Amino acid sequence: MVTCLILAQTVITGVVTGDSSRAIPGAIVEIASLSRSTTTNARGGYTLVIDRAGTFSIEARALGRASSSRGLRLGNGDTLRLDFVLSEMPQELAPVVVTTDEAPLPNGIMRGFEERRRLGFGRFITRDMLEAREHDTVSGILRGMAGVRMVRRPQGCGGGFSAATGRGIASVELSQAAGSVAMCGGTVMAAACYMSIYVDGVRRWAPGSPDPPDFESMRNNQYEGVEVYRGASELPIQYQGTGAACGAILLWTRVGGN
Repeated sequence: MVTCLILAQTVITGVVTGDSSRAIPGAIVEIASLSRSTTTNARGGYTLVIDRAGTFSIEARALGRASSSRGLRLGNGDTLRLDFVLSEMPQELAPVVVTTDEAPLPNGIMRGFEERRRLGFGRFITRDMLEAREHDTVSGILRGMAGVRMVRRPQGCGGGFSAATGRGIASVELSQAAGSVAMCGGTVMAAACYMSIYVDGVRRWAPGSPDPPDFESMRNNQYEGVEVYRGASELPIQYQGTGAACGAILLWTRVGGN
């Protein structure tokens, strides 16, 4: 005859609530030394069944709340009700570090220059680019830009070069554009799609007006930046309007010569 010793099971039940007595579902109730744990139901209730007597520590915990633990002395066949109240605990989040390769936007009139440059429309000549060719003229740096054509001014109005887009005179847009032929010193210049000229945000010349500016007389070291828009579709909205069909060049003067 074989004798079996059957130990009566101990049952621990209870509920886990918050400070306001509201049930906390999904809280964990655990006796770590016995590797026994359970999770509270939708009403915050739990049941743990233990198959041995002894002294144990039982803990309840939930996300965003301070844990709570109790010491227990259990005998065989005990039934125990044990409730937990878990207080809210502020969660300290890991700091968020934002990094960017872009330099901060400058103050003053060049802020708009940088904002438009980051949008990716048009062509931009920065101060660094101008300083790399500080002994050259604006005409020289524009001459190497795709889609820009430098048109010779008559000697009677001082010579030099004015700026136009590189599209041909036969294009529909050019043939309809006002100022496709410019006068300079009373002499008719070559037919071209002449660009409007702005200095520090103010329009200084528009197609249809006489004597287009001479970019050969403008030194690179005079300017902080230059924006080139080779047609109406590239122009920022504040620079659109009459005479904008052939685009515009925006010049930003350097302050103090620094």
